[in-house]
Amino acid sequence: MLPAPRSRLGASLFLLLTIVLVTAFALPSVVSAALPAGLTAEFERIAGNNQDVAGAGAATGDDLASLTARAARRGGERAMAAAVIGAIAEMPLLAEEIVEAAIRAAPHLEAGIVSDATAAFPGFLAAIQAAQARARMAPPVETKTIQAQQSSPVAEQALKPKTAISADRLGPEEISDPLEGINRAIFFVNGGLDTILVRPIAWVYGNYVPPFAKQRVSNFFTNLNAPVVFANDLLQFEFEDAAETSARFLINSTIGLAGLFDVASEIGLEPHEADFGQTLHTYGVGPGPYLVLPLLGPSNLRDGFGRAVDTLLNPLTWLLEPEENLIIAGAKGLVQREELLESLDAVRETSVDYYAALRSLYYQNRAVELGRGVDPEQDILGTEFDDFE
Repeated sequence: MLPAPRSRLGASLFLLLTIVLVTAFALPSVVSAALPAGLTAEFERIAGNNQDVAGAGAATGDDLASLTARAARRGGERAMAAAVIGAIAEMPLLAEEIVEAAIRAAPHLEAGIVSDATAAFPGFLAAIQAAQARARMAPPVETKTIQAQQSSPVAEQALKPKTAISADRLGPEEISDPLEGINRAIFFVNGGLDTILVRPIAWVYGNYVPPFAKQRVSNFFTNLNAPVVFANDLLQFEFEDAAETSARFLINSTIGLAGLFDVASEIGLEPHEADFGQTLHTYGVGPGPYLVLPLLGPSNLRDGFGRAVDTLLNPLTWLLEPEENLIIAGAKGLVQREELLESLDAVRETSVDYYAALRSLYYQNRAVELGRGVDPEQDILGTEFDDFE
């Protein structure tokens, strides 16, 4: 039995563990039959407000008005990004139409719309680029809609139940949520902890810690995870990646001062992700049902098991005390949560069903990560948007 002081420390560290990030990117499971007219009107409203204020400032020509105009433009960019990200999370099949409508409504915000949408939905890069190209065409093309009587793959997909997204859209994975009632209960508790404790701490960290220091901390945790990545590289028979990971770890742990500086990237050794859930995927293991893990957030049966194995593969699990590992996990979760502050806030504010949006975002992000283990002919990064073209 642990002595009393250690028990109190363990209780405190359990509280710190709640800082672990609620992961958030994925392929959506809720689809819409058509691009709502109100969405285009919302884009036009945001663009109109932004142009009115910015135009007024530009017309006066004095310095204060110019500063006001620039501030208004930044406000318009944030508002448009929130609207676009939320709309794509709710209607993923219409991602291309959503981005096109936003750009047409606010062509002066095109660069921000494209960059923000790409950052939030990396798996939709092809659709976003196609939307950008179409939006520049004249005259404007009519926004596509999905009608029930159509027989195209997109229309058929729109009519399927929200938990039955087919593999031809997700690549190797399908969203299955038979435990939705339990998952929503856990999601509610996690959300309460995030609102009360995690997000405020992450906000303070993000706003008061200098960017240079935050980058050093992020580099440190990336380097700390290198042994797990290396082990999974070997298990996936990615020997070149394993060699690169080991070289990165050696260089950054020494010249990079324990990983605080990413010297390896500067000489061409870029980081990559590898985990045991991904390894199981390469062996043909399916995702299983969607799960919301207490404190840890979105996952599925395969990846939840993978988390446990990755913990065992991490040398620190065996070299440090449990309390020390909890502190590291909490600090890492804080860093990850801070990196997603704006993205998650945008999804929360614009989503009708925040639970469904995060479930969708989790699967999208996971599908992109798993693309490494998919046969090239079925890689979702190359085939995900075939029926949009």
